[in-house]
Amino acid sequence: MTWASVAYAGLLLAAACYLCSFLPATITNVKRSATAQDCNEDVLDLIFALCSPPTLAAAGRACKAWRQPAQRALFATISPKWHPENIEPRWPQLSRSLDESAQLRSYVRYVRILFTRSVELEHFQWLSLLPSQGLNSLVVYGNQDSRTFPALRRLVLSCAAIKSVRSLVLSSPIIGDTAQLEFYLSSCSLEHLGVIFLEAFSTTPMAPKCSTRPIRRLSLQSSDLVDDIPNLIQACSKTLRRLDLNFVNLKPPNRERLTAILAGVPQLEHLFLAWSEYRPIALLDNICRYLPNLRHLRAGACLYTLDLFSNIPPTLKTLHLEYRSTRTSTELFPVEAAIRGLSSHPALERVTLQPHPGSPFVEFPQLATACLSRGVHLLVLPTYFRESQLYE
Repeated sequence: MTWASVAYAGLLLAAACYLCSFLPATITNVKRSATAQDCNEDVLDLIFALCSPPTLAAAGRACKAWRQPAQRALFATISPKWHPENIEPRWPQLSRSLDESAQLRSYVRYVRILFTRSVELEHFQWLSLLPSQGLNSLVVYGNQDSRTFPALRRLVLSCAAIKSVRSLVLSSPIIGDTAQLEFYLSSCSLEHLGVIFLEAFSTTPMAPKCSTRPIRRLSLQSSDLVDDIPNLIQACSKTLRRLDLNFVNLKPPNRERLTAILAGVPQLEHLFLAWSEYRPIALLDNICRYLPNLRHLRAGACLYTLDLFSNIPPTLKTLHLEYRSTRTSTELFPVEAAIRGLSSHPALERVTLQPHPGSPFVEFPQLATACLSRGVHLLVLPTYFRESQLYE
């Protein structure tokens, strides 16, 4: 054991004992003079949930009583961010551990794999060995050449847990065609489907027929509005409550088409639109008119005009907008209209503003005063912060 392991173990022991000293014995079943061996797994799970993978690995080696809880927390999430410094995981070693231990595979709950040219498919054969129940989320995407996508498709289909996951995010070449997409949609447990459209499906677009699928959230990323996107939205429209759309460049002819698509899902409660325009456009104004039940809205820069803040749905609770500005002007953000609209909204609770990449930070003091007078919490982020909507 290294000195780093000893230090980690010492910190965890101190945290465990300190936490136990404040919790009633009837809840924790731990004596006031707690030791490492006395901490029950509920307390350890609370602590280990806050630890980084290196800390969890050290904790598992430090104490026999901690081994299983530490391993359970360590292997629950397997992701490129497995390491706090975002260093790529040691896939060969991780693969060997999961191949050899059914117990470790039973701990896996969330898997996110980014395939690059430096990642070998042979390191992920453990996917086919995962138990049929237990896996909650599977994200598989990559930028490899087209010759590897059939192998990736077979790898995903070999996973017995694919029919029980609640969240599934795949690149379109891994899905392959609309028939395979229908297969994933047929899962009775799937609630969130994400598709990263590197290209359109190889066959004709899926039929835009409505169904009783339990899909409540769609997350779609594409360069533009391909035909598969509106058909997929319509196919899930009966149960859809959240929609995340991330476009690189939505062409003007497709803006009206997108408005018509969203008019078909009036029950939508959460909408995320991510792409940028150089000047304000009326797209978001028109969309909001068709979404009377919208509760959460997040949009990219310059998708809003003066009319947006007078067309906000009365049910909206949170609003998150990016703004464009210069060091001397916020002419691309309608501050006065925002003050009038937000200060008179009946249900709004929180507003978040953040600068678009390349735009300087603006404090918005007048808007802050207006929100404060109405009890609306205003958060102005100092820098651009991109939240990954597809992989949450």
